[in-house]
Amino acid sequence: MTGYDLTEPGEREDRRKHLELVASVVGRMASSSAQAKGWSITLAGAAFGVAVIRDNAVVILLGIVGLCAFAVIDAHYLNVERTFRDLHDAIVANTVEPLSMETKGLSKASKNESYASWSIKYFYGPLIVPGSLLFVYSLCHEKENDAPRERPVKVTVTVTPAEHPSPAPTTPETSAVPSPSTAQPVPPPTTTTALPEQGPTR
Repeated sequence: MTGYDLTEPGEREDRRKHLELVASVVGRMASSSAQAKGWSITLAGAAFGVAVIRDNAVVILLGIVGLCAFAVIDAHYLNVERTFRDLHDAIVANTVEPLSMETKGLSKASKNESYASWSIKYFYGPLIVPGSLLFVYSLCHEKENDAPRERPVKVTVTVTPAEHPSPAPTTPETSAVPSPSTAQPVPPPTTTTALPEQGPTR
């Protein structure tokens, strides 16, 4: 038996549930594809930023490899999504067995077409190409830094202080001190004693 008997209410309900099941798979693949794109941007930004700061080409290469891996995963999600879209169309056309999730012979698009899809090329290409150019530039810059450099020539300069004329000796001023021979003797201080007055003698 192929297809649903649309004259039976139960068959119509099974067909509706079948379509919902396939639609949920398509939505899950689309969500996974969006997550892959988001993680790829995060990885590329982190890898390229760290590589520029540390001037390390290996980190750039890891970022490019990560972008290629996410591109392959995203293309796989896209291929599965297209396959289940074809299954959805086959259920609508009532050409598949009831509640069957078999997708062999239904996909019209090959995996190569999914890898070459515009959502893959025009999203990951602008990230991988600048990353590759940055990787080449970083390699050339590292080679320039590793190249031997000429040793600087040491020049020793000896500076001799200039001779300054010594100042003339100065004689200290001497104050005039009188000699002992010319000094006048100082008289000793005299003391006077007042005597009491005596009255007339009798």
